[in-house]
Amino acid sequence: MKRYKFIFGLIISVILITQYCFAVDFKILDLREKLFSESNQIKQEINPNNQDFVLLSGLFDSCIQVVTQIDAYFYMLGIFEFIRKEDLNKSCFNFLLSWLDLMKRTNDLNLKNLMTATPANEQNTKIHIEKIKSYFLELDKQITKEQNRFNILMRSLKIR
Repeated sequence: MKRYKFIFGLIISVILITQYCFAVDFKILDLREKLFSESNQIKQEINPNNQDFVLLSGLFDSCIQVVTQIDAYFYMLGIFEFIRKEDLNKSCFNFLLSWLDLMKRTNDLNLKNLMTATPANEQNTKIHIEKIKSYFLELDKQITKEQNRFNILMRSLKIR
């Protein structure tokens, strides 16, 4: 009897820990906040007298675009939670995976543009570029982790 209680307790613990970790590990949300904050700082520096006016405008646009995509992803996750388990199918997951793939492609394009952009003239612009590059690189890793999580979830729920 004690053995069954131990096994049952262990199973429940593993389930709770994995669900808790899945729900809490939203580094993408942290990156969203960092990008939004950075875009606000950039916005304050955009003026026609700035030597990097065009570059700063592009940086601002890239940040806002990524923030909007992340927001949409979290809205999709919210909708996803209201689907009953018995109604889950591959297309439910494919929508999220497709959106993550789109985010990844956009992020790759933004990174490529940052790497090949006209060099910044002002020190603040250089700092913004380096911060945004690091955020985009981290976002790329996090998107891959999210895609892997959904693939694991699909396999564990035996969704084909």
